[in-house]
Amino acid sequence: MTKREGIPVSSPRAWLTLGIAIAAGCAGVSRSLVTPEVELVNLAVLGASTETQRFALTFLVSNTNAEALRVQEIRYSVRLAGQGYLNGRSSVPVTLAPTGRQTVRVELETDGVASLSTLLAFVQGPDNALAYELTGDLVLGTRPERLLPFTYNGEVPLNMTSRN
Repeated sequence: MTKREGIPVSSPRAWLTLGIAIAAGCAGVSRSLVTPEVELVNLAVLGASTETQRFALTFLVSNTNAEALRVQEIRYSVRLAGQGYLNGRSSVPVTLAPTGRQTVRVELETDGVASLSTLLAFVQGPDNALAYELTGDLVLGTRPERLLPFTYNGEVPLNMTSRN
């Protein structure tokens, strides 16, 4: 039996101490996270010119995990009615409560949409709903950085006012 700093290496106490240290080091890192659901719930036109459009996008993020998640940023790409893309990222970190839901609002200026009049031709129903395809990553505030990819397809009301 060898000794290192007074504790026999082959003792049960040494193995127990090692096991506790390993478990404590991994306690804050869950390997089985379920990617939260991210959907676009509001799209507001803030302004438009002949070259660019300004939008406010509101995402609803639903955390189905039993632990809180610190999201450093949301990187997203939204395809609107197959007519163009809104690509961007959120700038303010959020913490999602366990099994909680939270909205995240971002503003974006883009030339990725042909024109506002083109989009208006694709709105449907009394809510002025517009079909969209959303893809992206939730960037967790961990070291190393951890990405949780998401996708969502749906319809979102197109609002012509910035109050939403």
